[in-house]
Formats: sequence, structure tokens, C-alpha cells
Amino acid sequence: MKGIRRSVLAMGRGATLALLAGGCTPAVRTVDLQDRIKSGFAAETGLPVVEITCPETRDRKKGAVFECTGKTKAGASFKLKVTATDDRGTVSWALVETNGLLSMKKIEANVAASIKNQMQVEARLICGPPEDREAEPGKAFQCRATAPNGEGATVTITVVDMAGRVRWDLTPDAKPEAKKPGTRKSQGGNQPSGATESKS
Repeated sequence: MKGIRRSVLAMGRGATLALLAGGCTPAVRTVDLQDRIKSGFAAETGLPVVEITCPETRDRKKGAVFECTGKTKAGASFKLKVTATDDRGTVSWALVETNGLLSMKKIEANVAASIKNQMQVEARLICGPPEDREAEPGKAFQCRATAPNGEGATVTITVVDMAGRVRWDLTPDAKPEAKKPGTRKSQGGNQPSGATESKS
């Protein structure tokens, strides 16, 4: 695969987390519930969560639904739909809205589609774990791309802004040069990445 650069939107929205905050009771304080959700969400996603806020007044009966909001260290925010799963205070929650978080699944799908459109290659991308990252402008991380013929490449993802736009650069793996009779084998180098950039 030839080197190339392109931009895509990779905002993570609608991802679902099935996490349980066990051990809560109907009399649990809001601050305790927030701490349990904060630690559980951080452990599951790997995100540096610094704040979780839940309503002080809420129905604790089984099936009751309320919303909590959270923030990460880099300033990303998210909203959780919290559901009481029993009458003892146990809850589950789902991530329903984000601002400033990147979904690795969306990046994999969007960049793979861009590679197909640009290069006519149906590459398979792997960017995680983790499944979500903070959208820190200027920060970069790497994914792996594999073509149907087995050829691989490193895809460097660079965050453009907090809205979730990213730029990617694809650098093919080095191919060893064929050894010719009577000569010594030399080391092959990576092809330079392309300079094409556009927004999807």
C-alpha cells in the first residue's frame, strides 16, 4: 500500500457500556454513587475521568432512569443514561452522548473507507485498545492496517480538533529487497507517506 494522508471525522457517539455498580443501597449518598460510576467507567474505558455528576433527587426504584454527566482530564465531556436494575440500589449505565472523545471503532471504519476510496484496497484497521480516547488536538497515535494480500502498514492518526476530526498518514511496512546472485542483500526502507489531505 502506498503512503497517503487524509482527514476523517471520528467522534464517538452512541457507544454502549454494560457496567454494574454493585453494592449500592437505596440509602446510598449521591457522592458515593458518583464515585462508584467514576471508578467503574474509568476502569472499563481507560479514560482519565475527573468528574461524574448525578442528580441529588432521583427515583431509586427498579427500572428508574436518570442521567449523569462526566468530564475527563483533557476536557472531554459525556452523558450517561443510568438505570436502576433492582430495588437495592444497583445500577447499570450506557454512554449516550460525548463531546471530545474519539471512538476507535469509528476511526477504524472511517479510515478503512477512505483507504478503499483513495487506493481501492479493502484494508482492515486495528486502532484499539482502548476503545475510546480523548480528542487532544495535536496528539497522535498509531493503528495497524492489513490488506487482503497480507501487506501491512502503520497508520498514524493525528487529532485535529475537539470536534473529533483527525488526520491520518499511512506508511507501508518495509519490503526486503530480493537477493540477487553474487550480491549482498540490502535493507529496504519505508516509503514516504503521501501529501494528499482532505476532509471527509
